[in-house]
Amino acid sequence: MLENYPNYLKTPLSPPLETTGVAVSLEKAGPAPRESIVLHGTYGITPQVMGRMGGRPEDWIFIIVVRTDRPGVWVRPVGDSSNAPDKKPEPPPDAGGMTIIEKGYFNVELRSFFDLPAERAEYWVMVSLAEWVSQRITFRVAEVEP
Repeated sequence: MLENYPNYLKTPLSPPLETTGVAVSLEKAGPAPRESIVLHGTYGITPQVMGRMGGRPEDWIFIIVVRTDRPGVWVRPVGDSSNAPDKKPEPPPDAGGMTIIEKGYFNVELRSFFDLPAERAEYWVMVSLAEWVSQRITFRVAEVEP
C-alpha cells in the first residue's frame, strides 16, 4: 500500500520520545535509484507550548535539508492548509501532578516534499520545533536513471 505524505500517523518507525522535544528517524525503501526516503518524527510539547502554537504544532515543525557535497539548503514547514491533520496530538493519561506532555507524529517523503535533484548526492536532515532541534541524520541518494 502506498502512503500519502506528509501524514500525521504514529508508525512502527516513529522514534520514541519520553520528554519534550522532537526526534526523527529515516527510512529508505524501494529499489534504488527511485527509493523513497521517509522521515518519521515524534514530538512532545506541553499544553502551554501547544497554546502558543495556536493548537497547530505542525505549522511550527520545520524540516531542514542541507546538501553536503555542494551548496544547497531546503527548509519547509510540515504543515500547511492543504495537509493539516484531522486531529490534535494525543494527550497523555493523567500525569498525577507531573508535567503533561502531548505527543504527535509526522511522516514526510523527502524526495518529493523538497523536489530533491535527481542526482547522486549526500544530505543532512534535521527538524526544528519551537526551541528544540532534532538530531542530525546523514543520507545519500542515488542518481535517477533517465
